[in-house]
Amino acid sequence: MHPGNIFVSTKDLENPQIIVVDFGIMGSLNTKDQRYLAENLLAFFKRDYKKVAELHVASGWLPKDTRIDQFESAIRAVCEPIFEKPLKDISFGQLLLRLFQAARRFNINIQPQLILLQKTLLNVEGVARQLYPDLDIWTTASPYLEKWLKTQMGPKAFLRRVKENLPYWSEILPELPTLLFKFLTNQYGSKA
Repeated sequence: MHPGNIFVSTKDLENPQIIVVDFGIMGSLNTKDQRYLAENLLAFFKRDYKKVAELHVASGWLPKDTRIDQFESAIRAVCEPIFEKPLKDISFGQLLLRLFQAARRFNINIQPQLILLQKTLLNVEGVARQLYPDLDIWTTASPYLEKWLKTQMGPKAFLRRVKENLPYWSEILPELPTLLFKFLTNQYGSKA
């Protein structure tokens, strides 16, 4: 995504629409990465830096022996100065650079699937800065993240995942007794 691929329809000046074209280079995030990213962003928007640090360790992006309090302090030092500022006063490029410096210090395993997302966010920042520089990104984005996270983690999401996995489980279910027997035999020898 770059400014040349974004148009604004002015047919209805009271309700302008953004039109995005040319999806030549695209990436995708699996469900686990999407949920992690949403939880991380939500914790970030709530200034819960301890949660951000814990999520990094839980996801395997930080080594298990990382001191949560030290990483929490590093993230706070990078992020706190930008809060409650309008978009025109924030440089996400600088923010990402400082986050990458902290990542290197803590040996974060940078996920390749997020590189394209980060590039896209920088382009979106540039476009948003041109369209509406006084945008309060924190107030605008937080409700959308919370809503999306509820659809990903609530009871409806659980039922949807069960429904999606049902065909796979129906194939495996008949094999479970045999697999259990083999496991017990391997664990306990002929005693089982």
